Amino acid sequence: MAVKAFFDTNVLVYAAVGAGKDAPKRERAMELVESMDFGTSAQVLQEFFVTVVRRASRPISAAQGLDWIEQWTACTRKT
Repeated sequence: MAVKAFFDTNVLVYAAVGAGKDAPKRERAMELVESMDFGTSAQVLQEFFVTVVRRASRPISAAQGLDWIEQWTACTRKT
């Protein structure tokens, strides 16, 4: 069974840490995540983790990053 979309790192990053001027992007990313049958890859999840834990303007903890990854992997198909 095919997925409707492949989400790249940016969609997941905006969903997890989009704030301030990026709040509209966060809202849109969350709408997509909640409404679509989507897939991603191990590389995207790795890039997501590094970005939200080390590079984001408001980084989150490693534990929070892993929590997000667990959520993504629970509802995605790996491609």
